[in-house]
Amino acid sequence: KRAISGDPSWNALLNGGSVSASGAFVDVKSAESITAVYAAVQTLAESTACLPLHVYQRQDNGERQRADDYSLARVLRQPNPHQSGLTFREEMTAAVLLHGNAYARMETNGAGELVGLHPIHPRNMTISRLSSGRYAYDYTDDDGKVVRLLQGEVFHLRDRAEPGSILGRSRIAIARDTLGLGLSLREHGASTFRN
Repeated sequence: KRAISGDPSWNALLNGGSVSASGAFVDVKSAESITAVYAAVQTLAESTACLPLHVYQRQDNGERQRADDYSLARVLRQPNPHQSGLTFREEMTAAVLLHGNAYARMETNGAGELVGLHPIHPRNMTISRLSSGRYAYDYTDDDGKVVRLLQGEVFHLRDRAEPGSILGRSRIAIARDTLGLGLSLREHGASTFRN
């Protein structure tokens, strides 16, 4: 098998960041401290989360009818006990914008119906390609234990990816040097005024 993203323990320590050309360390946290980045992510995540999201069922006559009692419709309204559908979609969209990928563990009942979606922080996830060609998703839980999920057990939402890649590209990593310059200019200005 071949690991696609880094070891989750290293990802947690580094928080997916690195030093930019200006010398500033840029990660998701430092990038979001730039007002324009925070506002852009917040605006896109909130507006996407507010869009109507319904499940429809195709009738015998070809017409479609809303299926609000269908299990997927219930999960989209209340994906887990701690989140509404709106907050879940907002969180997932923000993760995609900042990390390039968002993940949720899919919970099913005995009949195989989807009954819950539980978000997993992207920095805790490692994806491996198995010899079968399918993917395994290993994540580190809050207790430091690595849990393996198979491809059909994970809802993986990703940003644009390189051809042939399963991983979305992080906009923070793509714009690292520009964000680093902004952080360096802010620090320089603050230092000038402080002195």
